[in-house]
Amino acid sequence: MPPLIIRHRDGTTETHPDPRPLADQQATALAELAERRRAALESIAWEGGRLAADDKSRQRLADQIEAMGAGQGSVNWRLADGVYLAMNRGQLQAARAAMQAHLRDCFEVEAGLAAQIMAAETAADLDALDLTAGWPG
Repeated sequence: MPPLIIRHRDGTTETHPDPRPLADQQATALAELAERRRAALESIAWEGGRLAADDKSRQRLADQIEAMGAGQGSVNWRLADGVYLAMNRGQLQAARAAMQAHLRDCFEVEAGLAAQIMAAETAADLDALDLTAGWPG
C-alpha cells in the first residue's frame, strides 16, 4: 500500500509509511491481486476482438462444442465487444483451448506474485512489488 500523504492547507505535505502491521498490508495486497486476476479473466484477445472468458462463457463454449458434435456447421459466436464471428467446431475448440491457457497463465502469475507478497519482510519490500506486471492479454 502506498504511504499516507497528508496535505496541509498551507501547501506543505507530510509522508508517513502505512502504519498497519505487515500482515495487514500483505492481506490488502493479496486482495488487490485477486481483483487483478478476476479482471484479467474477463476476456481474452481473439480474432481481432475480445472473447468473454468468464466461467459462464467458458461453460457456454463447452456446451456449444458438445452440441455441435462432429458436425461441420458453424455458429455466430458473440464476442465480448458485441461483434459476431462465425465459428466452426474446430475454431470453437481453439477458442476454448486459448481460454484454458489464459486461465492457467493468470493463475500462474497470481501464484508467483502472491509468493512475493508473502515473502516481503518489510513494507518497503511490499511497496516495491509491481502487481500489474506479467498478466496475459
